[in-house]
Amino acid sequence: MFCYECDRCIGTGSRYVVILYGSGREIICLGCAVQMDWHSHGQPVYVAGQECRTCGEPTCHDCGGIKSRAEAGCLVGRHNRATAPYVLRSDHEHKRMAQLARAIRHRLDRLGARTRETESGRLVLA
Repeated sequence: MFCYECDRCIGTGSRYVVILYGSGREIICLGCAVQMDWHSHGQPVYVAGQECRTCGEPTCHDCGGIKSRAEAGCLVGRHNRATAPYVLRSDHEHKRMAQLARAIRHRLDRLGARTRETESGRLVLA
């Protein structure tokens, strides 16, 4: 199976989220779900390849440890890559990266991460 957002393969052991998207349910890898703020605490996180022996449905993985300082550091790095001024992008790509950066900043706020912006515009953890 493949992530609806980034088209990466979700292999055995990879974690993913099922979201309502458009008129159906779509599978999103956990990285995209967290970065695009489509993952809320308490939402089931599934592990590819793990299914219930009785009903065949995917079994839920505990999502309690997702919010951590390491995740905040990864989000800050992703924000800095999205807002890098030296990367040539089309207008569409620029708008998409700005949207991603806003979603990441809101996600960091909800995580309670204290961040500050440097003079060059990069985001750092305080």
